[in-house]
Amino acid sequence: MEGNQRLHHVWEQFNMREKLRAEANTAVARELDSWCWSVTAPLQEKADREPVFTNAAMNAA
Repeated sequence: MEGNQRLHHVWEQFNMREKLRAEANTAVARELDSWCWSVTAPLQEKADREPVFTNAAMNAA
């Protein structure tokens, strides 16, 4: 919920400064994208180090 409030606040700040909606939406989308990346990057690094399936598991199937 905090993230939603933060993004809404950013959008409102752009709106108060009378920026174009497209600029505000782009800025909010970039922040959301950065947050999503920061959440998933450690998971991707872990997945790169640890294989999902081992040879034994694949042979059993």
